[in-house]
Amino acid sequence: MKQVTMMMMAAVLFVGLGQTAFVQAAEGDTGTGIGYVIKKMTGQLVMEEFPEDSEDVVEVTYSINDKTRFSNFESLDDLNEFDDLEIEYQEVNGQRLALKIVRVQVFQDFSGDEEYGGDTAEIQYSNSEDI
Repeated sequence: MKQVTMMMMAAVLFVGLGQTAFVQAAEGDTGTGIGYVIKKMTGQLVMEEFPEDSEDVVEVTYSINDKTRFSNFESLDDLNEFDDLEIEYQEVNGQRLALKIVRVQVFQDFSGDEEYGGDTAEIQYSNSEDI
């Protein structure tokens, strides 16, 4: 009886771990993209981004749906070309699905302060909501 109980517990554990791995694979990886708007279309937004591991600028397309949340604007219609954005996304079937899009304001300091090496940029959020 003890052996049957142990086998059933092992089976439950195995199935549970398998389901967790399946759900994680189905949900995909999450990440954050930072860049600026170059094009917007119904259900999609194209940005130019600066990846951490490269000096090249890359063009990235994000899918937008009714679950995508916006911060500092109401809809894609409110965005303009070259608006700075930070996008929280989930990779699903090779596509980036935008979970949250924040329009950020970039303020530049042109004082030439040597401590900062001249021109610097600081991202400031216009509300207290964190990403």
